[in-house]
Amino acid sequence: MESKHASAELLGNLDRAKALRERGDELYRVRRIAAAQRAFEAGAAVSRDPTAFAERRWMCAMLRGDFERAWRIGDDILRRRKGLSAAHLPRHLRWVWDGRDFVDRDVLVSCNHGLGDTLQFIRFVPCLAERTRSVTVEAQPELLPLLASVPGISRLVPLGGATSSSEVAMEVMELPHALRVTLASLPSRMPYLTSTSANNSAARCADRTVGLVWTAGGWRPERSVPFRLLEPLAAVPGIKLISLQQGEAVRDLERSPLGTLVAQPATGKANILTTVELIRQLDLVLTVDTMMAHLAGALGAAVWTMLDSHADWRWMLDRDDSPWYPTMRLFRQRRSGDWPPVIDEVVRALRLLHHTPALEQRRARGVACGRRRADMATTKVTTDHQVIREWAQERGGKPAAVRSTHRGKDAGILRLEFPGAPHADDESLEEISWDEWLAKFDDAELALLYEDKTAAGKKSNFNKLVKREAVEGGADR
Repeated sequence: MESKHASAELLGNLDRAKALRERGDELYRVRRIAAAQRAFEAGAAVSRDPTAFAERRWMCAMLRGDFERAWRIGDDILRRRKGLSAAHLPRHLRWVWDGRDFVDRDVLVSCNHGLGDTLQFIRFVPCLAERTRSVTVEAQPELLPLLASVPGISRLVPLGGATSSSEVAMEVMELPHALRVTLASLPSRMPYLTSTSANNSAARCADRTVGLVWTAGGWRPERSVPFRLLEPLAAVPGIKLISLQQGEAVRDLERSPLGTLVAQPATGKANILTTVELIRQLDLVLTVDTMMAHLAGALGAAVWTMLDSHADWRWMLDRDDSPWYPTMRLFRQRRSGDWPPVIDEVVRALRLLHHTPALEQRRARGVACGRRRADMATTKVTTDHQVIREWAQERGGKPAAVRSTHRGKDAGILRLEFPGAPHADDESLEEISWDEWLAKFDDAELALLYEDKTAAGKKSNFNKLVKREAVEGGADR
């Protein structure tokens, strides 16, 4: 009887774990991350194999910016993997670090993932080098000329070319776990990639030059924007589009009439250093989530990144900025596959960019805001509390904050929430009082960029919170 009871209980737990996994996956898909995390935690508690939920729990923690929780999950995974080998897995799926101490030892750092991953996480090598005897980095050959500028690398070799013995091995994306990095302790040195061959002396044209990347790699093709949808960008006055696209998608320039409105750089065959040089001659890089976003961010260039609705964990939730790259601005898709609203938002921002004086003094901020002009009458900037409240309340808007950033007396990241807006019912936003919202608004020295009406004359809910210093004297006070 006991055996039958145990078997029934086991089957029941298996069924419950499966149901919790499926429920969590659905919640994760619609970006109800806190609820998804609770489902995955419950599933791990009843599952025979808790590691089956580990990656999902880790992703939820990272999306919410809770690095400490992610590292605790990682610690548990390391304990359960002890003695196991990953040699049978594809290189990009292998774990490398086994959790051993690396202080005062010779460490090998391998870059087994994508080019963008290497560019993002190589920032941690100087921190690692401060604690170790030596650091050997093996990386993708095409990145080696640029990575040579990273302090702390004792030896730099092509991927798979490390021959000297090391006491500890790590994959570059494992470094923040090994170093116990938090959002507050992310390395702040910017730019952290440089190139002595890059030339900043090229003459600037009268137009604002914008480097454009619309297609990502084969991993998660939903990151890419169909080239034809970019046509509104070419209609923005004072903006010159220059292709930074690489690979097969470059042929879009030949296949579409839009291609005649996008210049191709006269740099010959592109390599990492010529690409760096080109980026440094641009006013802005506009890209999808691909290697170019990380390269521009690591160089400290102004970069706007267009994200699909299921964007990767590194871009977190609801933010229009990135703690990884201070000069980056994020434009988020609200519904799966729905790029036109994203393009519309970028067009609005580009129009402001065209009318923003002294852009060169603010390039590193990655934010484009401008003053009211007669030819942009529907776009306004204000810091006036009464104007903000009346504008929002006329549209049914409420003061809100991103839930994961609202801690104690700190309101966190502010938002205005409107009825029927995408994610309006998502627990990632929570309503707060106007007094709390406006106090944080002033403490953070923010201004509200907003529209009364759309170009078609309809009431507009478009708004964006920006730094006051970026709009200079253009805000109505």
